[in-house]
Amino acid sequence: MADEPATDALAAWLDSLRRLRSIAGSVTDPAEAIRQLQGLQEDMVRGMFLPVDAMVQISTQLAEPLREQARAFERASAAFADIATLLRRQAEVLETARDVVQGPSDALKGVVGASKPRQRRPPKRG
Repeated sequence: MADEPATDALAAWLDSLRRLRSIAGSVTDPAEAIRQLQGLQEDMVRGMFLPVDAMVQISTQLAEPLREQARAFERASAAFADIATLLRRQAEVLETARDVVQGPSDALKGVVGASKPRQRRPPKRG
């Protein structure tokens, strides 16, 4: 993993200040001093963008794993919807089986006087 951006930016800033002091102390050749100041300016500008560059790099690295997680949740969601559909069908089959057995049983109970017939419940939907 790369060095932390804050540490890099601070180190670049401190290095730039040291170089500026050095340039200011040796102004024997004005043309050379100007070149050094321009180089220092470029380094400082680059250093100012270190946090932005780090943020771009982090976003680039994190975007694809987030997409993969989203796809995984979409697949899981579809699987849960399939399971819910299956459970509804099983409940309907169970209710139908109950009604098939309960109807004749209630009728027979009514004939032999075992109990009074129950009212049929409509199957639940939803």
